[in-house]
Amino acid sequence: MWTGVVGTILFNIVMYIDIAITGIPVDIPVLLGSKLIGERSGTLFAGHLVHLLNGIVLAIIFFALIPHMPGRNNIVKGVLFAVAELIVGVGLFMLPIMGAGIIGLGMAKAIPMITLLRHVAYGNGIGWVYRGSKGIV
Repeated sequence: MWTGVVGTILFNIVMYIDIAITGIPVDIPVLLGSKLIGERSGTLFAGHLVHLLNGIVLAIIFFALIPHMPGRNNIVKGVLFAVAELIVGVGLFMLPIMGAGIIGLGMAKAIPMITLLRHVAYGNGIGWVYRGSKGIV
């Protein structure tokens, strides 16, 4: 569970940095919260909660897959897992459903790089925590 929490916190740190640098307001918790409960009090809280739960679920999937992944470096495995999830889950599924096009190119040309950096941060986090946990969730 902590693996997903750490990974999601790192994702969010990179997200808020890239929003500040690029000015492209792709704030995932805000988007999730507004889709979930609309624009009202509690939207940001609901969005952060759903995003955190998503990060935890993905970390659990990573824990199930990591023994079957080649190589020894768990941080590299975490990054590869996060990039695979980015391509399949976000680039080919979530972003097109949101109307942003494949890999977000319909929204802005910077979206593929922005989402890649965020997911690399998440992957580093889950790989780092897994490495230190000796495989215990």
